Amino acid sequence: MLILRKYYFILFLILIFSSNSGFSQKLFPADYEGVWKGELSIYSGTRIVQKALMQLTIQSTDVDSIYTYQLQYGEGPGADVRNYQLNILDQKLGSFEIDEKNSIVLPAQQFHNKIVSTFIVEGSMIQFVYNLFEDRIQVEVFSGPHDPANFTGAELETPTVGLLKTNIYQVCDLRKVE
Repeated sequence: MLILRKYYFILFLILIFSSNSGFSQKLFPADYEGVWKGELSIYSGTRIVQKALMQLTIQSTDVDSIYTYQLQYGEGPGADVRNYQLNILDQKLGSFEIDEKNSIVLPAQQFHNKIVSTFIVEGSMIQFVYNLFEDRIQVEVFSGPHDPANFTGAELETPTVGLLKTNIYQVCDLRKVE
């Protein structure tokens, strides 16, 4: 009887830990090849200030560690198309870089089901978070001034903490269309 209880307990644990919670068990970028589209919402505080079509195209190349990585905002002749290259630095460690093909190369790191890229450009801190799900890619972008807006702490043995303000948030749920 004790053996059966252990067996059922182990089976229960296997079922719990193997259940799909919506997070991706897929391999990035190989299992995300294709064209993904959605509506990008740009927020200032709680208010949507702009909406635009967003498209992400991920395609393999002749080189296993290099993918084309195209971002497009808007559609038609006025669309903002950005032709980048995604380089796999270390698949096991989830280490990537996005080459903008203009001497700018951005780091990207995978944490569980997220690809995170954080950088500073023209005084603004920008963080892209690609949330990888089984059926979609949710893109989140946080941005604000790089310089601390204020400081706190710095008393006795408390460290000084610089406070960065986030003043723009963007989000888009991309669904595979091709």
